[in-house]
Parts: sequence; structure tokens; C-alpha cells
Amino acid sequence: MIIDDGFDVDAPIGQVWPVLKDIPRVATCIPRAEITEVVDERTYRARATIKVGPVEVSYRATITVDEIDDAAHTARFTVKGDEMRGRGGVTASVESKATEHDGITHVAIHTDRRNRRWPADRRRGAKDDRRVRRQPGQARLAAPYQSRRLKVPPGTVENGVCRP
Repeated sequence: MIIDDGFDVDAPIGQVWPVLKDIPRVATCIPRAEITEVVDERTYRARATIKVGPVEVSYRATITVDEIDDAAHTARFTVKGDEMRGRGGVTASVESKATEHDGITHVAIHTDRRNRRWPADRRRGAKDDRRVRRQPGQARLAAPYQSRRLKVPPGTVENGVCRP
């Protein structure tokens, strides 16, 4: 998923850029996020909680600074996060660029995010899902239960439709 976002800071780029490069300092500005460990000058471990509607998900993440170009005011980061309950994760490439116009700094952020299984997904994963979709009829609904070694009572699945 591509996410393009940005924000403006009422200050010149000379004041804003040093703050944007300071990952632990920026993390304090993100609600429900914190740096838990500074591994080295380019690698950080963090914890973040994200709430979307009624779903709240907490991640342990590793943030790696891939490139910082002070002359162009651009930065590239890689973020790899694992859901704390072990139900999936996310990998993201983040690019930011700061530009100044009339003493106001605009920061554009481009994120390419890829999920590794959705946290709310109770099935066994994408590999199993592809296998299940290829199976016709009754097996399509019964296969997820069988893969977890649960028994599907006879007569509960008829022509691919669950029956009470």
C-alpha cells in the first residue's frame, strides 16, 4: 500500500532538518510510539501501538536509516515491525523530503507498506489461503478447519455454504 502524506512547519528548513534527522526526538512526537533501544547511529528498535477503529495493534519494530542527504534534505528509512502477539507484521520503505517556501518548511512523506498477514486474520496465512481457494465445493470451507486439526461436523458444509 502506498501512502503519501506531508506536513508543514512554520520554521525555516535550517531549523527543521536537524530535528527530522534525530529519530529518537521525532519518535516523541508520534503518539503511542517510543524508541526502546539505540542499536547504532543508523539502527533503532521501537514500539508502537496503532488503533484503527475498534482494532488496536502493537508492534515491535526495527528502524534502519538507509540514506540521509543533507544537501537535498531527503531521507530513506526501512521499518520492519512484528505484531507483539505474533499474528503478523509490516515492512515499510519510507522516503521523506523537506522543502522550504517563504520560511515555511514542507515535509513530504512517501511510504510503501507491505503487510505480512493481517493481525485480525485468524487463518493460518496467505500460503494456506491460496491453497484453500483452489479447492472446489465443500473442501473450500472445511480446509481451514482441517489444517488446524479441528473436526468439521458432518452436514455443516453443503455445496460450499455453511449450514447451521
